[in-house]
Amino acid sequence: PCDSTPLPIGSGALILSPGTLWFTDGSNTENGTRVVKAGLWTDFSLTKSSLNKKALSLLNQTTALFFTLEHHPDWDRWENEIYIRKLWRTNGTPAGTKLVNSFSFADQLASVNIATAEGLTAHRGLAYFVANDGVHGNELWRTNGSVDGTYMVKDVVAGVADASIQNITAARRWIYFTYSDQSGVHLARTRGSANDTVRIATFPSDAGIAGKFVTINDDIFFTLGRDLYRSNGQSGSLRRLGRFAYSSLPAHSGFDIASITTDWPAAMTVFRNQLYFVAPTSIDGPLRVWRANGKKAKAEIVTPQFGVRAYSANDVGLAAHGDRLFLSVFDR
Repeated sequence: PCDSTPLPIGSGALILSPGTLWFTDGSNTENGTRVVKAGLWTDFSLTKSSLNKKALSLLNQTTALFFTLEHHPDWDRWENEIYIRKLWRTNGTPAGTKLVNSFSFADQLASVNIATAEGLTAHRGLAYFVANDGVHGNELWRTNGSVDGTYMVKDVVAGVADASIQNITAARRWIYFTYSDQSGVHLARTRGSANDTVRIATFPSDAGIAGKFVTINDDIFFTLGRDLYRSNGQSGSLRRLGRFAYSSLPAHSGFDIASITTDWPAAMTVFRNQLYFVAPTSIDGPLRVWRANGKKAKAEIVTPQFGVRAYSANDVGLAAHGDRLFLSVFDR
């Protein structure tokens, strides 16, 4: 009963439930499902920061990494809540579950999910995450699961200032991420060292929030507000592939459309080495399936228009299976 998706490891799978790490081999034998480590944290008020999404990540076939979160002994209930964010490694056994490193974190906003935010992104035997060592602010870190192999990649925004790193995404050769400084919001890439961590582009100042990052080989596709962008990882390669309609949901809810970030395009899915997604061409317009790749300058429509409409991105989905791509729509 938790939000975690079982993570394959060795001959079984790991599951994080509140305060406990489990291992299962999928059988109904006496030891087929067992507790690896209990009491990972004891303050059940932290269920608001449940460990899910990127908090549990596979490092290799037999080793996984995960974060836990607990109150710092000096936390102040009435001011800032101070937490200790702990990075663990495990091979699915009690003896093989060990603490790698600890980081302090002052929570200015109780609703922020600080256990999972930019938790762990695995890439080529390493995992990348955001951490604060108390000297450099929140920056990009890497780990190979050992104490000595856990360190900051680069002080992207020099000094104690936070780099506000988000959207850590693995490609074939690189790790992509976004960060912010006084000059704006930027897209950058790295191979795990300070020297090869470089800025690729600065987003337009009037662009919306960056999100929905998807990679195909070394190309990265993502949204900025209602725009779809692509980069191949080289400086100057950032291209806008299309602009799409605002969601029709605000129009039906009495909100100012201009003040709300659109949720189109939706259901961004890689299929046959190309990016497919769903979006209408106008507010309340019928849905269409689109395709984008690294060769064409613009996204293109690959289906005739449907007679069905949807309010929001949550109402559509794409799923690749075999040689087909399936579309699901909730038309309310």
